Amino acid sequence: SNNFDMYYTRDRFVSQVDPTRDNTSFETRLYPQFHMVNKYPLVKYMQDSQILLEPTVSFSAGTRVDENNDSIPNEDSKDLLLGWSNLFSPNRFPGHDRIEDGIRTTYGLRGSVFKNNGSYGSIFLGQSYRISDDNIYPNNIGLGEDASDYVGGIQLGLMNRLILDYNVQMDDEEYNLRRHEVRSTLNLDDFRAQVSYFYDRSVNGTNLDTAREQIRPAFEWDFYDQWRFGGSALYDLSPDQDGLVRAQGVLTYF
Repeated sequence: SNNFDMYYTRDRFVSQVDPTRDNTSFETRLYPQFHMVNKYPLVKYMQDSQILLEPTVSFSAGTRVDENNDSIPNEDSKDLLLGWSNLFSPNRFPGHDRIEDGIRTTYGLRGSVFKNNGSYGSIFLGQSYRISDDNIYPNNIGLGEDASDYVGGIQLGLMNRLILDYNVQMDDEEYNLRRHEVRSTLNLDDFRAQVSYFYDRSVNGTNLDTAREQIRPAFEWDFYDQWRFGGSALYDLSPDQDGLVRAQGVLTYF
């Protein structure tokens, strides 16, 4: 694929700190990239279930991009989180302002069991390896070394009544926890509840310079005919922001 970008920037910050720099800039960027993802699913059928083993490998190669070019601002690519959802993506930055250039390979394995009654369980683990010797990422994001952090997770579902989704990111050398999040959902027809928990270490050089830890419980109750009552709360467990952030209750007629 070929990516071509044009940037016109006004009120540049560098012109405020250095009067010799222009207040506006115009920049173009051409970035050809080859990206390939291969999956080889293996399925075993049982009497009341099926087992799926799915190894995945990807390879990405592209031209080098000048990441120090301050004529291209970084407005949408700061909050980079590594996870299974974007592990095999050609560009893991969330926006378009920054690009993963160079050469890398990514590999992972997912194992799953699916029951005929709708229950399921899945576990996965993956990592990427950067062949190029440069580092274009923010510090402490898990991509600073040639080998990235490990990303893994567990997903469980019990007949659509109870759902558990857990994701984790660990250092590839000492297996220290860098980030993890869990979301559990209970569905009892007229009553539904969910609890989400999130922890992320600080990321130096970004706007996420402090550790984040939050928990959010929520529920909905269809208590009478077409009436529903629900509520949620967000509680921050971070050392510098410990306490209740917000809480709400909602009464709905539907």
